[in-house]
Amino acid sequence: MPYCQYCGKEIVLPFVCKYCGGIFCEDHRLPEAHDCPYMPRVKEWVIRPTVYVPVPPPPPAPAPQIVEVKKARFSSTEIMHLFIGCILILLVGFSLFMDPRFIFGVEPFMAFLLALSFIPAFLFHELAHKFVAQRYGCWAEFRLIEWGLILTLLSILPYSPLKIIAPGAVMIAGGYDRDVVGKIALAGPCINLALALISLPLYFIFATNPIIAGLMRFNIYLNSFLGLFNMLPLGILDGKKVFDWRPDIGIITLAALAALFGISIMYLL
Repeated sequence: MPYCQYCGKEIVLPFVCKYCGGIFCEDHRLPEAHDCPYMPRVKEWVIRPTVYVPVPPPPPAPAPQIVEVKKARFSSTEIMHLFIGCILILLVGFSLFMDPRFIFGVEPFMAFLLALSFIPAFLFHELAHKFVAQRYGCWAEFRLIEWGLILTLLSILPYSPLKIIAPGAVMIAGGYDRDVVGKIALAGPCINLALALISLPLYFIFATNPIIAGLMRFNIYLNSFLGLFNMLPLGILDGKKVFDWRPDIGIITLAALAALFGISIMYLL
């Protein structure tokens, strides 16, 4: 017969302490009753309250990433195409003022200056498309277009019935939505509008100087005409893309260009 290790009583049904492994009687079977050497740890386990470990707060959100605006990129092919386009545009300007059918009443030097004004009206328009497209991460480069080259070359002829300055256009590729397309298309006419608006006060400031006043007067006429033509909501023109994106902006831009063109026709020319 086993004996209780605490009181020495002979026991029929022994109880084994699961903590110290001793054999005890019914009266001393609990750890508290036989002063179990592991009693402190048992009490700690029994009495200790439940400890809730707080969930750590989520890590702070990363700071908004600053997207670096890439600088304008020009390939050697694009530079060559732009150079050829500017030369053709300049020749169209010369042909316009040298054509005996047109009576402008200007001297050769003035005709040269007026012909030069064709280049910024064309070049800044195309570069505006390019820079805005690159701002939105698109590939954008100016390229000469076969049909545009033919029309521009025909416009250089002295007796050409129509003067067209469209040797090429900015080719754009990349993922973009209607908003981006509209903004890219709007950039070109807006540049022409800005050039016309800048020339308007300069015309009045230098009204006593026939050369500067004449140049500013023609800048208003040329840029407002080019911007107005491109803002027509037709076919492949810029206006079609702008009106598909924001008709209200298209109407405002078209009205502003039409007003400047009307002023240049009625009061300045």
